[in-house]
Amino acid sequence: MLYDAKRFIFNCRSIIDSAPLQIYYSALIFAPNMSIIRELFLDQIPTWICKLPQIQEGWTGSLQVIDGHSEKVFAVAFSPDGQILATASADQTVKLWDAMTGASRGLLEGHENGVWGLLFSPDGHLLASNCDFAIMLWDIPTGVLRYTFENTSNSSPESSRDNTLDRFELVVSLAFSSNSQYLVCGYHDGKILVWDAKRGTQCIVLQGHLDSCRKAAFSRDGRVLASTSRDNTVRLWDPTTGAIRNILEGHTDFAFSPDGQLLALLSKDTKVRLWQLMAGVLRISIQVSASSITFTPNGHLLATVSPRTIKQKLASKIKI
Repeated sequence: MLYDAKRFIFNCRSIIDSAPLQIYYSALIFAPNMSIIRELFLDQIPTWICKLPQIQEGWTGSLQVIDGHSEKVFAVAFSPDGQILATASADQTVKLWDAMTGASRGLLEGHENGVWGLLFSPDGHLLASNCDFAIMLWDIPTGVLRYTFENTSNSSPESSRDNTLDRFELVVSLAFSSNSQYLVCGYHDGKILVWDAKRGTQCIVLQGHLDSCRKAAFSRDGRVLASTSRDNTVRLWDPTTGAIRNILEGHTDFAFSPDGQLLALLSKDTKVRLWQLMAGVLRISIQVSASSITFTPNGHLLATVSPRTIKQKLASKIKI
């Protein structure tokens, strides 16, 4: 019964919050037919409701419904400890919620456009949110805006947000270093900017991709920065000097293993290749058709995503 009551409260929280004295016809009638709470209080549903809505028999996999934005929600992100859920919306706001109860934990305002992306720092103290052109960095414990990062490396006094060329300044990807010190931003024009998230200063600009930067990420030790683009190359950079270490042509995606020793590369010839990162030695090649790859947190499995299926390959046998 307690479990059922918890499901009822979580699923109907927004209704109960806005109309606590009307639970019997604003929330109870939407509980599943087999709900214990519904059965106990069925006789309390007002008799003037002549036809009840068609509801599923039991609870679905959805644990709770959180309602609060006035427009579409474009992105969601959990904090590393799983305690906070952040949501980004076309209403130009970011909202923080208690992931267990759905209660509001704060409202982050300041974007001038709809917010498209969210990313927590690994230590959970910072949250990066991006609209079309700017990235805002928020302090989670206080909700205070720390810094605003914009791509000004190619801007000129004559440039304007109304200029059609400004679309190339769109933020496409975000990634933090494992120590939460640096934030890397990939742009539509292929440029990559590395920022010091603690000081709010731009560290380095990486240029070389010929098309939009799809993804960028640091290795665990921070010594390598990898990026991939619509130009079908994966580039490996030295994030401190900006020097290019390697250009891997014909590759569309990559993933670092959690221990930082392996680099998985997805190529256009339907192969996944795993390299010993620092030595540059090919460990194994797997024939698979996929559009994306990622390691599990323990690094024992490598998941590949194709348009119709998700497959898992054992990676533990090639651990160093």
